[in-house]
Amino acid sequence: MLFRSAAGVQSTVMDLLHRVLTPESWFRVFDAEHNQTRWLKLNSFYPDQDSVTFTGFDESLKLSIRANRFAEHLASGQSEPINPDDSAKEALELLRRNKGRA
Repeated sequence: MLFRSAAGVQSTVMDLLHRVLTPESWFRVFDAEHNQTRWLKLNSFYPDQDSVTFTGFDESLKLSIRANRFAEHLASGQSEPINPDDSAKEALELLRRNKGRA
């Protein structure tokens, strides 16, 4: 897949994230601030605001990440969906294949 513009890449990344970020899904999320990985549940995704928020098991921990940064973490393998469906697996593969084109 070839991208013609930065806007096209951005749109494609957000479209792929929509397929990976299903409501109530769990992820192994890289927390760069603490340099560790956490198991967290998707709380919200606002592509127009470039924002993804996750919560912990008891919802006392809340982690907000820029959607583009989270896409980078997914593409690099630092973050991973837990038990993704086929659509999410396909979207993740596309993110990883196209990671250098943004």
